[in-house]
Amino acid sequence: SGPTLEHCELVNPYQGIYSHIGQRHRVSDVHGLPLLTGLYASQQLDTSTYQNIDFIGIYTYANPEGTPTLANLMAWVHQNGTAYKVGRVDNAVFYNCFEFGYLKGFKFVVDAPETTTFAGGSGAPGGKAWASFVNCGADGTNYPVEVDDCQGDDTTGAMGVSFANSVFNAAQLVVFAGPPLNAVHLKTTNTGRVGLTNCRFHLGNKLINVEAGRLDAVGCFFQDWTTNAVAIGANGAVSLSGCHCKQGSATPVVAITGSPWVSASGNVFEYLDSLVWSLSSTANFAEAGNVYADSPKEIAVTFQNGWANFGGLLAVTYKKQDGKVTIQGTMQGGTVAAGTPAFTLPAGFRPTGVVEFSVPGNNAYAQVQIDSVSGVVSVTVGSNVAISFDGVSFAVR
Repeated sequence: SGPTLEHCELVNPYQGIYSHIGQRHRVSDVHGLPLLTGLYASQQLDTSTYQNIDFIGIYTYANPEGTPTLANLMAWVHQNGTAYKVGRVDNAVFYNCFEFGYLKGFKFVVDAPETTTFAGGSGAPGGKAWASFVNCGADGTNYPVEVDDCQGDDTTGAMGVSFANSVFNAAQLVVFAGPPLNAVHLKTTNTGRVGLTNCRFHLGNKLINVEAGRLDAVGCFFQDWTTNAVAIGANGAVSLSGCHCKQGSATPVVAITGSPWVSASGNVFEYLDSLVWSLSSTANFAEAGNVYADSPKEIAVTFQNGWANFGGLLAVTYKKQDGKVTIQGTMQGGTVAAGTPAFTLPAGFRPTGVVEFSVPGNNAYAQVQIDSVSGVVSVTVGSNVAISFDGVSFAVR
């Protein structure tokens, strides 16, 4: 009980610190680059504290002898390493713990029972994590937070894992290949509960991916995702409150599969080029007080069937603001036929029904049609010498 490790520099060990068996462990002021595992906290049956720990890849570049090849060593860490591995801990506290460049930042696993008998004891029961993380971070990491399982459930009120005032960037290092990225991933094996308060998530395929278990996010900021800011599986449950989602891809911000329990209130969805919600069922879905601020930025179209911007005039772009899409610019040279795409508007930028607009066409009458289902914009009447979109604006579906 009560062992202490502090003020240590770890220079490229294969495994760093194994904080195993007992209670009230204290690890502080540790820096370095363990290769496979930085810290493994396991079988802690009472409050342990881990603080001011920094695992980062700088030391692999400090070896003047160059053996093993430094780039290869860092690539191996990025493809295999885990900075913080957490098994059975009860009310453990991690403060100011950071990592850069590992495959996984904070990994939560299930400890098997420890059958070895130690002096003064008879092993440990195994189990899952109950822990708090404050002012922590993961960067240059494929999976900043990955949860196989953790404590916490709504029946007994048991606590699980919580992060507060923490920053996560799910980004592969440019020189290394890696798997798809999830900033926080609750896997199908998870039955526990994860809480996020005032955390920032930047970059990633799915910033939050809840396949099973429960996640509560309060006051978090989500930015620059590839697929979804939040993805929720049929066995998941998510509460979003006071969060801010900004600048994602042209895909739904929140994608929900099946009918999991989902609550969203007081959130801000800003500068988005897509639908916010993708729901396969609304059975257990509730939202209230959310603010939707559409993106006012202009997006260049991708032309089809011979159409192109008219040289010297305004390029064809579209934007969405206050629930309306506006198209502007002049094009030329393509096929004039109903249903033959000049370009296609993505989901979230399509009208509530098929719409037709009379527009200027080479100083004569022309007509464009926009399909509400496919998003196809076609020229139905007029000359392909010049088609202008002046005055084309409509409400989105």
